Amino acid sequence: MNKKERIDAALQGERVDRVPASMWGHDFEREWDAQSLAEAMVENFARFDWDFMKVNPRASYHVEGWGVQVRPSGEKYKAPIFGDTPIKSSSDWKRLRPLEPDQGALGEQLQALQLINHSVGYDAYFVQTVFCPLGVAKYLVGNRSEPVLQTIREDRAAMHAAPGNHRNICKLCNCLPGSGRQWHLLCNERLGF
Repeated sequence: MNKKERIDAALQGERVDRVPASMWGHDFEREWDAQSLAEAMVENFARFDWDFMKVNPRASYHVEGWGVQVRPSGEKYKAPIFGDTPIKSSSDWKRLRPLEPDQGALGEQLQALQLINHSVGYDAYFVQTVFCPLGVAKYLVGNRSEPVLQTIREDRAAMHAAPGNHRNICKLCNCLPGSGRQWHLLCNERLGF
């Protein structure tokens, strides 16, 4: 079996020649531009001959467009350092506007996915991290849970007024190369997301 046949069979509950395997993690030094992120992901994928690739994007790509300021830690295994964030109070959630998926850090991520698709897309599937709305909210306040919980307790409607993360996710996934779109559809249809 090749990599795609193995994954397809496993997802359909059919017999496989071996259990499909992959592993992932951040390379915090190399995730700051599309080219180096794609190279790091493809090198890791090829080095260990994984069956599929789980793309680990820049840890903050999904919130930078809203004004979250982050800087690299300078270390391969240490997460970026958060600076200023756009959310200081519950009312700030209402000021957020939908992002364009092909601009800024989201656009860079799409470039990285296109490069990855050119490198491994014929031979293997790859899947991109898509964060849930509360995960995005946590990063919008500097990767801290308490401000999100405080908003939920004090003014739940303010958080609901923020642009629909699902709308942004769908717009982003529509820009993905073919196999990325297929994985997004798989998650929506089979896994109920």
